[in-house]
Amino acid sequence: MIHPESVYFAVKNIEESGFKLNTSNNRRQGSRKTMANIIISAKPARITMGPIGFIVYAEDFLNAYKSFKIDKPFLPVKYYLICRSVELSLKSYLLFKSVSIKKVKCKFGHDLQKILKKSIELGIGAVEGITDEEQAEIEKANNWYNRKGFEYFDIQNTLESKDTLPNLSVVFNLADRLINSLKPIIERQ
Repeated sequence: MIHPESVYFAVKNIEESGFKLNTSNNRRQGSRKTMANIIISAKPARITMGPIGFIVYAEDFLNAYKSFKIDKPFLPVKYYLICRSVELSLKSYLLFKSVSIKKVKCKFGHDLQKILKKSIELGIGAVEGITDEEQAEIEKANNWYNRKGFEYFDIQNTLESKDTLPNLSVVFNLADRLINSLKPIIERQ
């Protein structure tokens, strides 16, 4: 049997935590038992993922890319997965360097070049060197990724030359190195 005093303190703790309780007692006619219906209403809350959440998701996207077995001349999903991994890795670095989540979302969006430029400004080169070749491939990737060319069918995608696509092995190596160098630093935070 639950002691009434225990229920009182549990309800009090819940209410002090910002939740609202709506209790009502219903008696069944002819019954001695009282049933309490308790409804807990939570206030709206916003939970933001910090740098560790971003780097974990970056690793998940990279692992999805690695596990992809289909091989076609142009498979947009592979490009998307690898670009998303790079984006989230770089954003995890920005958050690690105390750039606000609002700025990361609103100012940089999905623009890989802007995210990379800011990461370089904040010293990512000291953590993981990024070559000129990798920067050039990120620029190519961004021309597709930022316009959602790897996500949605568009006639422009069919007219683009294959030369405008990034080199997947170069972008993969960057994504892999970013995760391997950033994750231990971010986890220690």
